[in-house]
Amino acid sequence: MEARLSAHEQRYFPRCYTAKRLPVKLVLVEEYASRYEALAAERQMKNWSRSKKQALIDGDLELLHKLAKRRKPATKSKNIS
Repeated sequence: MEARLSAHEQRYFPRCYTAKRLPVKLVLVEEYASRYEALAAERQMKNWSRSKKQALIDGDLELLHKLAKRRKPATKSKNIS
């Protein structure tokens, strides 16, 4: 984790989101069994609202659960020809 944070601080990824938002502050670290699971979790969290991310950072699982319920489920559109 330290290597990844250092790479962002040194602008090793000049076109990434954090390059223009330095300094970077690490607020949450989670461990996963595999790199695949970690990337899947990161991808999922990137789509969350700011309030949902803040609830996760704060460890407020009750609020996180409420925010997850507020979102309307995706519906498939019917293609009528």
